[in-house]
Amino acid sequence: MEKILERYERYSYAERQLVATEPESQVQHAFHTALHGRRIRVIESQGAAEFGAAD
Repeated sequence: MEKILERYERYSYAERQLVATEPESQVQHAFHTALHGRRIRVIESQGAAEFGAAD
């Protein structure tokens, strides 16, 4: 359990450092998250339409 906590602390520290040094990466991350969310919604709606058409 202690190793897991140490690893978590290292990863979270590294992530904080990355965010602090590269603020533009936050914007890119937000953009890509929104883009992937739209893709998922389109795929889900296409799947729902196909499923509904099969009934």
